[in-house]
Amino acid sequence: MLRAASFIAIIHIRRTLRIVAALGLFRAIFLLMLIIFGFISTLRPGMLPLQAALILSLIVQAHLTRKDHNLLTSLSINKPAFFIIIYSLITSPFLLLYLFLRDFNAFLILAGGLVLVALFNKPVNFRKRKLHISFPFIPADAWEWRAGLKNIWWVLILTWVVLVSFHRHYFLFAGSIIVFSLVAAGFQMYHESLSMIRALGLNSRQFLIRKIYLQLLLFLAIVAPAMISSMIIHPEGNTAMLMVILNSLLVQAFAVSIKYAGYRQGQHTQYQMSVIFLLNIAFAIPVLLPLPLFMLAIYLRRADLQLKTVLYA
Repeated sequence: MLRAASFIAIIHIRRTLRIVAALGLFRAIFLLMLIIFGFISTLRPGMLPLQAALILSLIVQAHLTRKDHNLLTSLSINKPAFFIIIYSLITSPFLLLYLFLRDFNAFLILAGGLVLVALFNKPVNFRKRKLHISFPFIPADAWEWRAGLKNIWWVLILTWVVLVSFHRHYFLFAGSIIVFSLVAAGFQMYHESLSMIRALGLNSRQFLIRKIYLQLLLFLAIVAPAMISSMIIHPEGNTAMLMVILNSLLVQAFAVSIKYAGYRQGQHTQYQMSVIFLLNIAFAIPVLLPLPLFMLAIYLRRADLQLKTVLYA
């Protein structure tokens, strides 16, 4: 099993490298710089648990969306022990680093999370849930939010359960804002039909302003309880929380902009979530603080031009 895990781990690493190479030389170098700056910034005391949580979130996302269930089952290795081995191999540099730096909280977050994730050795089919919640109070033109919240409402509840259980840890409140930001930005991944855009009867600029307004308003609605609770329970961290919120608001506006800058009817935004994830942690890297605003300015113009082309074609 160790040999098979090593072989498949190498395949995953090579696939990731091919995806990065497909971004182009400039984007690949830029992505590498972001990763390096992010890694260095989270080496500060007290930041390693956040780094471990971010790494674990990537593993969870990859594990829950994997497509190799039938292959691993046919090889008789679709077992929790196999996933523990393969994910331990992939994250071994970080696990060893946490042990070397004697940050056992970060080590336990990553190691314990890997074990829990490995227990889910079957594909997760979110469409089979029987409980569906409707959100009629959300405006009809924010269809992404209606569809998104209907499918992932449990993520918001789970996040709140964690916050209530471990409310003494300030970094969890900042982490929850990042989770909410990623979830809300993910709603913008899929592109509606052209008829839905034209049905509003707005020009390109008005439509873009409307979508950004709804995205910011609804995002603030879901993060307001966590933000207010953090400011009351941990007033010493109000400045840091404000930076996280402002950065997340810029990311939400950027998510709308990048969607319509590359709008293709019925398709999804390529590479969106990888960029969104990096921008969400820009607040932790001082040199990258202006980056979300800079990216927003660029893609707002591109989105306006693309919408004009689509609406008046």
